[in-house]
Amino acid sequence: MKSLLKFVVYVAGLGVSVLACKEEERKPVTSGEKPSKVQEYEVKNFAGGADIIYTVPDEHVAYVVAAYEIKPGVRREARSSKYTSKITVEGFPVEGEYEVTLYTVGRNEQRSEPITVLVNPSRPPVLLTFETLNISADFGGITIQGENELEGELAYEVISRNDKGEWEAVSQYYSGIRNVNWSVRGLEAKEYELGVFVRDRWLNYSDTLFVTVTPYNEFMIDMSNFTETNLPGDETRLEGTRRMSYLFDGRKLSHTYAYYTQAGTGMPQRFTVFLQGTYKLSRIINWQNVTNETIAYNSSNPKRFRVWGSMEPNPDGSLDDTWYLLGEFENIKPSGSPIGTNTQEDNERARAGDEYVFNRDIPPVRYIRIETLEVWGNTGRVYYTELEIYGDHAD
Repeated sequence: MKSLLKFVVYVAGLGVSVLACKEEERKPVTSGEKPSKVQEYEVKNFAGGADIIYTVPDEHVAYVVAAYEIKPGVRREARSSKYTSKITVEGFPVEGEYEVTLYTVGRNEQRSEPITVLVNPSRPPVLLTFETLNISADFGGITIQGENELEGELAYEVISRNDKGEWEAVSQYYSGIRNVNWSVRGLEAKEYELGVFVRDRWLNYSDTLFVTVTPYNEFMIDMSNFTETNLPGDETRLEGTRRMSYLFDGRKLSHTYAYYTQAGTGMPQRFTVFLQGTYKLSRIINWQNVTNETIAYNSSNPKRFRVWGSMEPNPDGSLDDTWYLLGEFENIKPSGSPIGTNTQEDNERARAGDEYVFNRDIPPVRYIRIETLEVWGNTGRVYYTELEIYGDHAD
């Protein structure tokens, strides 16, 4: 019995020893030691921020922290590991000098003595982009144009004065692409007081650009009674059960119900649409095939095309002087990334439809002819899921 008791006590003691060892192993190697502060650094300023390049002072440093205010009372903190030699501070609302507190942190989470670094960021994208903005009247709304030269991630917000004289939000648009070209639709042909401002992801705001503007009247042309008008030279060889009337059936994201020509039909190819009335056209919207995450801006989706108009086309199908060119367009991928690689913005834009706007001085038409010149994937055939045609009654 005594032997058994001694054995139990021995094992228990051994367990305590093992636990003690494990506890000791968990202690930070540098317990109680404060890391050295950063002593050598270089500042490289950019629009709205700065990079601080530094040298890690000793092996006890786990990471480096930069603490700073982008505006009174709004503090931010950036971190970088010991395996890098650069820390980025950004989100400053205006150009000027700012203080950044820089310190190292050891593996025991102790901080070094701080040092103060002065940064001088230049004018941020939210202000640079705002200064380029222009608002103009458009069909059924307005168009905002400008240049986001540094391709900052920005939000563009439009406000309007309501019947009570209060300002309220009308529309928002988020983008990081360089060319700002965004339209707000659904407005009546009456005078509006509107404003547009820009915001970045740090909630920095530009001033507001105010305008008084009267949009041009437009409506979506009713194609519910569509009938095919095939002229000689039009491409009528469609894949499987596809048919031309599916262009106007309202199914914008369907792969099956679409205008899809057969393989090998080649480029260029065209089809004709009778509008069942005389209209001054303003724009068209085309929906691509977007059945998966990589097919938009790819495959047989149209990349370059022309839109022709006519009052009375030559029945022999010739593109002669009975037709006039309404516009030549190119489908632009927002991100500019290679075919088969789409960003979230690319796919969202494709699902919303690609809009093509006509010049205001084009003549009235009763027929349009869409001539596809090139598709994204050079497949030799073309895919249009849905079309919407907008305009106004001709005078």
